[in-house]
Amino acid sequence: MKIVNLTPHDVRLGHESAWPIPPAIPGGVRVAAPLSPSPWPLDPEVRGLQSTEPASVDVGGYAIPIVSVTYGELVGLPPPEAGTIYLLSQIACAAARRLGRCDCFYPADVRRDARGEVTHAMALGVV
Repeated sequence: MKIVNLTPHDVRLGHESAWPIPPAIPGGVRVAAPLSPSPWPLDPEVRGLQSTEPASVDVGGYAIPIVSVTYGELVGLPPPEAGTIYLLSQIACAAARRLGRCDCFYPADVRRDARGEVTHAMALGVV
């Protein structure tokens, strides 16, 4: 299986029982043997629309507006390729799944270091 990381971040996938964690999958680089640059843009974009509803929630005497966000078109996702999965942001993954793409995942169940920075993902997520 080949993994194409289309996020702008390096991604490490692994489980604590599998130390050392495998090397990071560089953002935007196709992981195969040998490594070669991905021809696809980083982080496929999900175009979104945001509108304010005519409603609000009262919090301590302040009216907090309710905002409705609708995501639209997914732009920049390469076509399916046999034996290949794509790592996307969670929002882009959700948009790809709505289009029927079952080859798209996001880094899930992430682990953080003492500074709160993500060190690796324990799993691949689907929406």
